Formats: sequence, C-alpha cells, structure tokens
Amino acid sequence: MTIAEKRKLIEKSEATPSMTHPELSAWAAREFRLAKAPARNTVSAILKMAAAIKSAAYGDGKRRKPLKVASPKLECKLGAWVSFVEKKKVNLNHNILIMKAEEIQGDVGGAALTLNLSVGWLSAFMHRHDLCFRIKRGEAGSVD
Repeated sequence: MTIAEKRKLIEKSEATPSMTHPELSAWAAREFRLAKAPARNTVSAILKMAAAIKSAAYGDGKRRKPLKVASPKLECKLGAWVSFVEKKKVNLNHNILIMKAEEIQGDVGGAALTLNLSVGWLSAFMHRHDLCFRIKRGEAGSVD
C-alpha cells in the first residue's frame, strides 16, 4: 500500500470506528484494487502509526515508506539552488551538481560533512527532486 492509501485507510477507520481490522482490510482490498487484502496485523500497524503517517514529514504519498535523507539541510539548499539555476535556463550536469553539493556540504556542516557524495547519492537526489539531465544536441550543446 502506498502512503496515500494508508492515509485513506486511517481516515476510514476514524470515520467508522465500529469497523474491525478484518473489515478494514477487506475494504482496503476493494477500494484500492489490491491483489490480496492486507493482513490484519498490517492494518493494526498502520493504525498504530497513524500520527506519524498523517504527518507531512512522512512523505507525499507516492512511496510505500518515507525516504530518509541523511542531511536535510544539504538536500534543501541544493534543491533550492537547482530550482534557482533552472529558472535561469542554465544547463546542469552531474559534475556541476556534485561540485555545488560539496560547496554546500562545507557550509552546512554537521551530518552533511560525513555524507559521501557518491554516484548513488546523486542518483537518489535526482530521483527525489525529479531531475534528469540529457545531452544537448546541435547549437545548444556547443555553448560553453
């Protein structure tokens, strides 16, 4: 179940407190067109974690579990910088992004200093921020 589906399950449980966990499980299977109804203990675990699941920090509803970011400050500042640069229509690449991340890493300090800015970290960052870089062809690619 996605985070959005878990939130709907919690809302249904709060709206109809008389429903048992097996009934909520059957409702979830019908409502979300699941191949198999979630187990009773899964429903119980979701309802126990209701406060955390409903919080904005848990995620945006596209994933099953929230992403854990090692350095939220670095992530936030780099994301803001990428947005700023993209508005100016500047072409970015992986090397520029890593260099800027290293620069911000020194400014932020703390947990960011121990973070390894690897290819895996970069691809995860790009995935979290819906970024993809494509090679420009023709005159657009020849600009220095």
